[in-house]
Amino acid sequence: MKTLVTIIIGMMLFSITSNAQNFVVVDVNKVDQNRVKIAQAFAVNYLTKVEKGEEYIFSDEATNEMKNLLIADTQKTLHQQVLDQFGKFTSLAYSETWMPEGSSKLYVVRFKGDFDKSNKKLEIRVVLNETNKIAGFWMKPWLDMLK
Repeated sequence: MKTLVTIIIGMMLFSITSNAQNFVVVDVNKVDQNRVKIAQAFAVNYLTKVEKGEEYIFSDEATNEMKNLLIADTQKTLHQQVLDQFGKFTSLAYSETWMPEGSSKLYVVRFKGDFDKSNKKLEIRVVLNETNKIAGFWMKPWLDMLK
């Protein structure tokens, strides 16, 4: 659990800006599939790259804050912690999308991830800002409600 706290602390950019906002699940028929594809492509590309022991090199897909948080050493440390606790990343599947009530500035895309040493699903969360840049990313044990 200590490992997950470390991951969460490093990746919670959006919680600072969304403090005191109520998030609501987006109706499945109103989900922006383009944004889901952006989030999914990032998550798969990132996890696949670090799984190979390589550094994920950011381009224009993420905010400067995310780029500064997920430097090479941090990527290696976080990956090793996940590897030790949950094993190798095997797959992810889209679950749902959340947004702040009355605002479209943040788009929280939740995936259920599978890892080879864990029989429990992990949440792989990607947060997009209003310009569709990655503004948050982390993994934690799956809970049905967004927390």
